Amino acid sequence: MIDRFGLLPDPLGNLFRTTAIKLAASRLGIDRIDIGPAGGRLECRTDTAVDPLTVVKLVQAEPNTYRFREADGRGRLLVTRRTGEAEERFAFVERLIERLAATAATRPVDHAPAGRQAALQGQPRRGVLLGD
Repeated sequence: MIDRFGLLPDPLGNLFRTTAIKLAASRLGIDRIDIGPAGGRLECRTDTAVDPLTVVKLVQAEPNTYRFREADGRGRLLVTRRTGEAEERFAFVERLIERLAATAATRPVDHAPAGRQAALQGQPRRGVLLGD
């Protein structure tokens, strides 16, 4: 494809990376990732495959970067680390997902019923936001 059309434009490359992150997060039971220059959060479902001990160790090892909160039965991993450009945020989120996946349970997490339920109730869909 590069031979015919040249290199992919940055926005298209970002779309592919965002989609890969969404797929990896979905397999782990992470509903939402919202990371911007000033930090952000990851929201997990109650049936997440992420090992709770991994999250505890992450928060203990890097207390200036991560905090954990639970609200409405959902786990929220808060990120307080500042990031620069989009490339740095992508790399940070990709490394974080890899760390969480390394010790995750091997059972698949079914998100289809919750997604359909949210759509029927008119609730916003969950996803990945790598904002400016």
